[in-house]
Amino acid sequence: MIKLPKSQNPSPLCRRLNKYGNVPIDVANATAWWSIATSQAVYDPKSKASKKVKDTILKWAEEDALSRNIITSYKTVDFQIAVILSHIVESVAALGPEISENERKIIGPWLDDLISKLAASDWGGRQDNKQYLSDYIQSVWGYTNGDDDIILDLAENYKLAIHDMRNDGSIVYESIRGGTSLTYQVHALARLTKQAALIQAITGVDIAQYSAEG
Repeated sequence: MIKLPKSQNPSPLCRRLNKYGNVPIDVANATAWWSIATSQAVYDPKSKASKKVKDTILKWAEEDALSRNIITSYKTVDFQIAVILSHIVESVAALGPEISENERKIIGPWLDDLISKLAASDWGGRQDNKQYLSDYIQSVWGYTNGDDDIILDLAENYKLAIHDMRNDGSIVYESIRGGTSLTYQVHALARLTKQAALIQAITGVDIAQYSAEG
């Protein structure tokens, strides 16, 4: 059974960062826990471990976790918080009918508010790994709530991302980050891969085969 570390109890997880790239230990612990939790929910939504995941989501929603100190000095949702949010949204989607109507009335508004803050974040352009992640999160949440058209929007954004690439497949914006450019390239391609997987799972179209002219 998954056991939630005490340091991960619902609380403001993200302090304003004084140094770019600094990740508070609570945030790192939460990211690791939720990545495992998502796997549990996807593997068997009816398992005992998945019930723990659902109960934790409900507890976080009731206590309005992540409600404070998640906006960086750049006026965007902190990247690490966005990663945690992606795991939570994936877990909710995977649990599906295991979440009761009354539980949805608590979880839904909480996630709506967080995803609205994410959607309002501006990373300076569409060619950014954080924008790719935001598009993915919004699409999972939108489709879970009955918005089929949002997947079509995601597909268009995915195609734009392919057209934005250089001929060798590198992403221009992520290539200007100096010594960390390879790390950011990996982040960006991982988000695009998840987008493609989501689109294929819902529509049956293998959009990963899409290529730009030339």
